[in-house]
Amino acid sequence: MDSKRLMKRYNIHVCYISWGIGGKKRPAVILSEDDEKGECLILGITSKYKDKSPQIQAKRLPIQDWEVAGLNMPSYIHLEIIEMNVKNIDIIPIGKLSERDSKVVSEIIGE
Repeated sequence: MDSKRLMKRYNIHVCYISWGIGGKKRPAVILSEDDEKGECLILGITSKYKDKSPQIQAKRLPIQDWEVAGLNMPSYIHLEIIEMNVKNIDIIPIGKLSERDSKVVSEIIGE
C-alpha cells in the first residue's frame, strides 16, 4: 500500500512513539507527508491531562471534535513536533482532525 496516498496532513494514525528506554503505540496527528527519506512530522495524542502538572497541561491542546476524529475518548494533542520514520506508523488512518481542530493546530504551530 502506498503510504503517500494515505498519510495526509491532519489524518490520525497509530504510531509507535518512543521516549528513550520505552515507548508505546498511540494515536498521532500527521503534520507532513513522508519525504524521500521516509520521515514525516507528527504530534502525539494522549488522553492524560487532569493529573498532569500545569507545565505539561500547557503543552496539550484539547481535541474539541474527538469523536469525529475517530478517537475513543476525550483526547489532547501533545504540542511537541516529532520526526517519525514511516515504518513506525500504521499506514491506514483511524480518523482525521475536524476542520475546527485542524485550524487551531495550524495557528498554534505557525503554519
